[in-house]
Parts: sequence; structure tokens; C-alpha cells
Amino acid sequence: MFLLVGILIGIFIDQIWIYQHFKLQTAFFGPAKNLVVNLKPPITEVRISNVTSNSAIIEWSTDRETTGRIEACIFKTSGSRCTPGEEDSTPTTKHKLAIKNLEPGMTYDVTLIAVDKDENQINLALYGYLSTPPMDDTDSIDTQKPIISSPIVKSGTTATTISWETNEPTICKLLIWNNQIFKYSLLSENQSTKHVLQLDTNVFQKKQYKYQIIAEDGNGNISTSDEQTLILK
Repeated sequence: MFLLVGILIGIFIDQIWIYQHFKLQTAFFGPAKNLVVNLKPPITEVRISNVTSNSAIIEWSTDRETTGRIEACIFKTSGSRCTPGEEDSTPTTKHKLAIKNLEPGMTYDVTLIAVDKDENQINLALYGYLSTPPMDDTDSIDTQKPIISSPIVKSGTTATTISWETNEPTICKLLIWNNQIFKYSLLSENQSTKHVLQLDTNVFQKKQYKYQIIAEDGNGNISTSDEQTLILK
């Protein structure tokens, strides 16, 4: 009889200890389901693609929604240089970010950073993960000719103004002539996308002229507009 009572009392004391221990753990760490959330989000399924001499795309997954960002660094005895990449500001489990402005022919250490809604952060360092190929000669050559918009002509008492735009900074020349082989050129000296030149009425008589715009960008690509008719009255 006494033995049975002792066993029951022992079981009761064990249950009280388990209950108090669970309450203490919950008070410090929160409910058990939150213990998983407090772990750092693992980064898996890392892939790299579209590697060029100055850019790359890196993808990875997380087991919960996180924001993400990437960074690529070169470490040398002379110092380090780090290039930040794009960021995922909207939480997601699938990340695909580009990193640009890299140097050709270099090997980079890449760091992937993920942060969940509870501000748990993980930094995954991938040493020597990204190597950019040497620059191809065609990578840096711009062969696109500038585009010249339709010119706008405004007449005034002392001058006639001709204005136009180009899709990239250019230096422009305005050629103007008439049937008497009168030919004159005006030059916009600074590179710009907006161009305005004035025709002084003291120089240009009230006649009908033809004119043409020539635009040259910083890489020597040249565009020439169609001939336009201008009547000075």
C-alpha cells in the first residue's frame, strides 16, 4: 500500500516538474512553433547564369519568405573592392538578382544575404564563385547612330530659332543653303540631347533655304537628317 502511494506521489511530482519546465521555456523562448522561425533561413539551390565580362545573374532559394541582396568583392593585398548587386525588397522564397559593373577578367567572392520577417539574417559566402571573362572588343564599342528628332522652327523679329533633340548626347552641326549656292554651317559646341541654334536675320535674307542636321556622338557615330525646307519671311 505504502509502495503504491509512493509511486503515485513520484509520478505527480514528475508531472509538476515537466509543467513548470515547459512554462519556463515558453516564457523565455515563446511557443514551441516559434522556435523554428527563430532559426536563420537556409540558402539553397544557388545557381549562376548569364555571366558576361561585367555582369552576372545569381539565383537561390530559401525555406521561408525573405528579402535578399548580393555583393561581389575582390580581395587583394592592395585592398578590397566590393560591388553591390540588386536587392529583393519584397519577401520571397525564390530569388533572382543581377549584379553589374563588374571588372572583366576577375574572380569574385560572392555573398548572398537573406533576412526573414523576424529579422533573422544569414550571410552565405561563396569564395571564388564568380569569374568574369576578359572583355571582348565588341563589348565596349557603340556602333548605334544617334537618332535626330523632327526639328521645330520658330520665327522672330531678329532671329529664327531651330531646335531638335537626339536620343543620346551629341555635338550637332546645322547646314543651310539656297539655290544661289549660299552655304552656311552653325555648330553646337557641347554634347547634349537638346539643341537650339539661331539664324540671325541680318545674315540670312528673306528667302527659301534648305537645311540639314548632322549629329555625332562620343564614339564617332554620325547621323544626318533629311533635307528640310525653311522659308524666312
